[in-house]
Amino acid sequence: MKKSVLNGMMTILLVTSLGLAGCQQNKKTEAKSSSTSEVVKKKAKAQTKEKSKKKTKTSTSATSESKTASSASASDQAISNTEKSPTPAAKTIFASIEGKQFIFSSGAGAWSTGLKIMADGRFTGQYSDMDMGDVGTDNPNGTQYLSTFAGSFEQVQQLNANVYVLKIKDLTYANPVDSQEIVDGIKRIYTNAHGLAGANQLYLYLPTTPLSEIPEEYKNWIAAGMVPNGATTLGFYGIYNEAMQTGFVSY
Repeated sequence: MKKSVLNGMMTILLVTSLGLAGCQQNKKTEAKSSSTSEVVKKKAKAQTKEKSKKKTKTSTSATSESKTASSASASDQAISNTEKSPTPAAKTIFASIEGKQFIFSSGAGAWSTGLKIMADGRFTGQYSDMDMGDVGTDNPNGTQYLSTFAGSFEQVQQLNANVYVLKIKDLTYANPVDSQEIVDGIKRIYTNAHGLAGANQLYLYLPTTPLSEIPEEYKNWIAAGMVPNGATTLGFYGIYNEAMQTGFVSY
């Protein structure tokens, strides 16, 4: 009887011990599981934050690049607009006579000076006078007086609606003045720009200039028939070298 009771008590103690051990094991497992779950949550949260930071950086970088590109585009556009819209140059009378041929000649003999003016006031010209009777051993084909020149005019002032004052800014020659050479049996003597040389100032007359306002010294160089009988205005562009009393007419 006592032995049976003792065995029963030992059995109860063993079961209780096993139950307590199981409970402790379950608690450890639960604690471990809870700890693992917490670590996983922390890692997930950390990854989420990192992704968020990367997205923010990417977004910021993209925004910055977009702004930079936009700024560069605006700058390029401004440069392009500046290049396409140059500041217009001041207007002068030269644009009105660009391409016109001016001639200084008496109409008698084989001499004349031709002058061509550009829109910016630059000009080119040539004076030539051929004397077939002036021959020699070295120049059996005659003598030519020649001047090839270039330069630029400056508009000084506008006297009225029809008359402008010009001056020569510079004048250069293709060959030294007074030099000479033999070319194809012709003696070439290089001279100055006949009709322009020695000018202090020049007067440019518009076609609408009244004949009453033009000096007789200039009218002497107008070829017969250029101004119709009864005309009251010049009818063409003219250039008058006051100092030398020489005149060019336009054709």
